[in-house]
Amino acid sequence: MNYTMITNEITDKDFKKFSDLIYRESGIHLKDEKKSLINSRLGKVLRQRNLNSYTDYYNLIVNDNTGNEIIQLLDLVSTNKTFFFREYNHFEYLNSKIIPDITRNNEKSHQIDIWSAGCSSGEEAYSLAITLKEFFKTSMDWFIKITATDISTIVLSKAQNGIYHQSEFENVSDHLIKKYFQYGVEHWDGYLRVKKELKSIIQFQRFNLLDKFNSLRKFDVIFCRNVLIYFDKDTQQSIISKFAEQLNPKGYLIVGHSESLFNIKHNLIYIKPTIYQKN
Repeated sequence: MNYTMITNEITDKDFKKFSDLIYRESGIHLKDEKKSLINSRLGKVLRQRNLNSYTDYYNLIVNDNTGNEIIQLLDLVSTNKTFFFREYNHFEYLNSKIIPDITRNNEKSHQIDIWSAGCSSGEEAYSLAITLKEFFKTSMDWFIKITATDISTIVLSKAQNGIYHQSEFENVSDHLIKKYFQYGVEHWDGYLRVKKELKSIIQFQRFNLLDKFNSLRKFDVIFCRNVLIYFDKDTQQSIISKFAEQLNPKGYLIVGHSESLFNIKHNLIYIKPTIYQKN
């Protein structure tokens, strides 16, 4: 295949057009220092698709009635880097404090609902599933449901496949690995696959945090970690308000260690850094 040679850097005007489009569609705020990243990732698309300019690619996206082009663009600009039991203290607090509270509050329904918002390639959702499975291993009558969402279809595909390199398991004990994962063989040597019993309690789906939340259930816990940093203050305010509305009474919201709700209006109770609870 002959690729069109794209030698020019993306102009400030084109960068603004794309960053404005990305902001409108996802709420992701691209600062000026992201210009080289956008130039690199979009430049590859131009070469692969024989497009002559960034303007041609922009017009292709905005004139696409299927919506597939904007999804692919958002896949390109989404940054997804994670591993199992990242920010481990959150899972310790979930196990020692949050789940016991929820079991007392939900003793009639025997159901617990958790949302992993911005789940990336699935490590967080599976870490949540392991934590819950281990807690309820002697209480088989509890119904566990985890909803895991992300705006990127690329990372969701990896999450649904549930295959990970062993380097991502530094925070997972050998006991839990043997219990919930299968070791790969031959060309899959060095990889592990999530067992069906863990997959069965997780529903992965594409979801845009700018959208209305009325298609989702109410949740006992919402994990949204290292996601808010990509939004400006107004978008953060809107998302936090919707999270608070989506929580069950006494439900918990957990954000990343680089995030806080400082200067954001909300009706959640501050429990400790990064952890909040609904009245």
